Amino acid sequence: MFIKSIHHALVLAFVAGLSTLLPLHEASAQAYTPPMVVESSRHTFNLERSGRYTQTVEKTTRITNEYGVDNYGRHIFETNTSKETLKIADAYSITPEGKKIPLARDWISKQHPKPDDDKSIDDTQKILVVFPQVSVGSRLYSRARLMHFKPTSPGEFGITYLLSPQGIWENLEVIFTAPKDLKLYTSTNGFEGGVIKTTRTHVTYRFTVQQTVAYKDESESIDDIDFSPRLVISTFPDYLAIGAEYHRTAHPKARPTTEISEQVEKLTSGLTDPRDKARALYQWVSRNIRYISNTIDDGGIVPRSAGYVFRNRFGDCKDHAQLLETMLRIAGIESTAALINQGESFVLHEGPAYRRPLNHVITYIPSMDLYLDSTARFAPFGQLYDEIYDKPTVLVALNEYGRTPKMNAADHRVTANVTMTMASDGRIEGSSTTDWAGAPEIESRLSRFYAQNKSMESIVNGLLFRFNEIGRGDIQHTPPLEIDKPYKVDAQFQLEPIADLTRPGAFAIPVGVAPGRIGIMTVYKPLAKRQFNFVCNSYIDEENYRLNLPEGLKVTSLPRDISYADKNIRFESRYTQEGQSLIVKRILTVDYPTRVCTPEDHDQYVKAVQVLRMDQRAQVMFQ
Repeated sequence: MFIKSIHHALVLAFVAGLSTLLPLHEASAQAYTPPMVVESSRHTFNLERSGRYTQTVEKTTRITNEYGVDNYGRHIFETNTSKETLKIADAYSITPEGKKIPLARDWISKQHPKPDDDKSIDDTQKILVVFPQVSVGSRLYSRARLMHFKPTSPGEFGITYLLSPQGIWENLEVIFTAPKDLKLYTSTNGFEGGVIKTTRTHVTYRFTVQQTVAYKDESESIDDIDFSPRLVISTFPDYLAIGAEYHRTAHPKARPTTEISEQVEKLTSGLTDPRDKARALYQWVSRNIRYISNTIDDGGIVPRSAGYVFRNRFGDCKDHAQLLETMLRIAGIESTAALINQGESFVLHEGPAYRRPLNHVITYIPSMDLYLDSTARFAPFGQLYDEIYDKPTVLVALNEYGRTPKMNAADHRVTANVTMTMASDGRIEGSSTTDWAGAPEIESRLSRFYAQNKSMESIVNGLLFRFNEIGRGDIQHTPPLEIDKPYKVDAQFQLEPIADLTRPGAFAIPVGVAPGRIGIMTVYKPLAKRQFNFVCNSYIDEENYRLNLPEGLKVTSLPRDISYADKNIRFESRYTQEGQSLIVKRILTVDYPTRVCTPEDHDQYVKAVQVLRMDQRAQVMFQ
């Protein structure tokens, strides 16, 4: 990763908990009382000219229900031990009856969290204050003091306060004192305040905010930073300044070495087209540089040298970009690092900025207007993970903003052809061939790669279980890491009887061992309503089924054809019979002009899913 998410855990540690701990089945667009409310939160900063600072946080939270007792009966603080020290100065709990329980030594626990993916090395430390005798109505108080003793660069400072829609703050106050000769920029979307005191040497700011209404979590919503109340205090006037600082530290480390030059010569020998050279270099970096993130000290922000990455054959996103930029330059192709959000944020707000939401680095080749992400090891040349599309970028060497391509449905297509033969007892023998392109291809490559240690039986059972089918099968596919080859997945399978053919009846067209991407959309009920914008992707799914029926079986009724269209979603299904063969063709086109969709778009999506569900459940009548 380029950086960690830089809004202090001292500020909003509980917000992450709110958005991750709420049960998904509770998600809906409605105001509610969260399990924990922040009664008061007071943050006091004293900043030095060097960029070092002390921060004191006083916080009182109130538990509102039993879920809050189980999950929020603690205060969590997070620090980077190579740059910060933290001390819990005081803490106590107040029972609903008014009894005050003062801090005891065994309330405090220090933890070094294990990375979720085992591919990260960091110096993060969590300090937990675990309160005793917590019940509904308890009030929990803590006061912590953090010393930030090592800024990323001399005089650099930045912090972002962000209010998630899932939280309630009855009172949040930020008081900030800094030297007058340190140029600071502030942005106050939803916050009130400004300068409250000026002396000969220092200036003091005070900002306040209240948020008295909370909303339940909505899965796939855009990042809170795109629209929520926020306060930014930074030495950077905008994101271009952040890019310039990144370029200042990264550019000297893009020096070629003899070993790198020799490798570039070997990879591009005989190639004359610059695009072919770029492809060869991208594929080599993608395949040979293992992803390992090291965010200790400045490692989360400053890349390692190209020579280091090449020798050790590992690095994170900025290390990948550093090496690929060096190799491209040796081949006569200029490129630049592009800072971007890899997640649900789609906005870089004007004015003062700190590093959030920038959390990823990819490569941009201006002469080809081409973005590459060599950490996306399953992405063929010129393709990106879906979460990278339609995002603003900071092109650091050009000192300008850019934007990754929009998602065009035609570029992200899955075409499945399934042939099945039904025996007289209802059993089915079948095969499928699926061609993949774009973001779904990358997703499938990744899935197949990480499924290689699973038994084929469990993989097939998992696919059949989606549609209540039972059987066995075998899957073959293009090797996931061979990104220079077209990607295809083939399967052979057998299904147990899907109907009793000894009497008149009906059956739905089985999916078998095939993607079933249209059908899977009907398994989960979408939210009835949304309050906030959400992330949406564009793609085309085409499914062609041929089901050969046994001799003597008479079809008395086929499902009706469907032709559905709204502004962004089109669906067609066609059912025909040729002799003893049933032919089914389904095409779903989802094509949005942007990856940020509105609650109104969601209303249309809900209607479309209802149509898909009707088609998926439609049955063939026989006798």
